[in-house]
Amino acid sequence: ELNNRFASNTHTDEDDVANIKLSMTALGYYDEDDALNPIGHKKLVSAVKSYQKDNGLKVDGEINPDRETHNSIKKSFLSDKTLRQKFDIFKKNRDDMKEANTIGADKYFHCMANYDATDDSPLGHIESKTFSDAREVAFYPKEAIQDGPINAVKYSIKDRKANLYGRKAKKSGQFKSAREACSVFRPKALDDKY
Repeated sequence: ELNNRFASNTHTDEDDVANIKLSMTALGYYDEDDALNPIGHKKLVSAVKSYQKDNGLKVDGEINPDRETHNSIKKSFLSDKTLRQKFDIFKKNRDDMKEANTIGADKYFHCMANYDATDDSPLGHIESKTFSDAREVAFYPKEAIQDGPINAVKYSIKDRKANLYGRKAKKSGQFKSAREACSVFRPKALDDKY
């Protein structure tokens, strides 16, 4: 979903930017290695333009709620059940992490999302990694950027380790749930409902 208009010359809602980055990465249009860029409007606008060009849409780099480009992106997700399910898993964990608002819980939610999104299909691990990397791009923590580039890299490395752990834990078959597998990252202060 999209709350407001996305364009290069407008302030865009943080959740909208996150969802667009995740969508464009999942659809193969956004540079998933651009994880340290918290906004990325220039590259994101370019990705949207590429998507528009490939799909016969007006190429302006803009997405307006419930208009042509937005509807096309939604249709792409609705037509691919696996893609939609993985998107929903990562979005749910991101929403839970924001709601929990608990120091140190981010690695737990990263691990959970990766565990739940990894399946037994031949591409299951690769698909989860793609979404995981997209999540790094879309939801990069503001505090990491505020602490400077060196600390931003450290945040990213730790997050990616939790992501990889979640995928490997699922593939191992040793755990009954994401919660059990990711308990090593669970802070004591986190509410039991998560």
